[in-house]
Amino acid sequence: MFLPIRALTLIKMEALALQCCTQVKLIYKNQEDVEVYLATHPTFGSVAIKILPCQSTYLLQIAQKEGRIAESIQHPSICRVYEQAFVESCQRCTYYIIMEQADSDLKSEIQKRSRENAPWSEECWINMLEQVVSALEQAQREGVCHRDIKPANILLWQNGRVKVTDFGSANEG
Repeated sequence: MFLPIRALTLIKMEALALQCCTQVKLIYKNQEDVEVYLATHPTFGSVAIKILPCQSTYLLQIAQKEGRIAESIQHPSICRVYEQAFVESCQRCTYYIIMEQADSDLKSEIQKRSRENAPWSEECWINMLEQVVSALEQAQREGVCHRDIKPANILLWQNGRVKVTDFGSANEG
């Protein structure tokens, strides 16, 4: 049975993954120890779990803002957030965001297609840009400026769907 992530405290990522998800796989880790896992969630299906360490109040505020904004803007081209929580264990504070799982991101696909000499058609680029612009227009209508649009923050699905993610640098209001 799935325990709501909001109710979990004093727990490490490994325990969360074992209790709530199966097929957990680390796919990304950066210098700031932000990690992204792919997993199968019993309620949401295929998900990405973003783990943001919060060594300071400032980093916690950024993590909370990212989850809150992404969860509040309802648009087909903004990555959906299912759950988010702040977890404190021992001397480690972490913020979790469980969101839709994409097939890839634009940065990775550009690099892959460059190596394979397989560029997208102009029509495909226009379709992707229209979806991104539509998401950013919706965010703007809701008083949010993303401020970090780059290929790594544009997620791709095999069916041609494109979604904007990572609202950690966004301005509200």
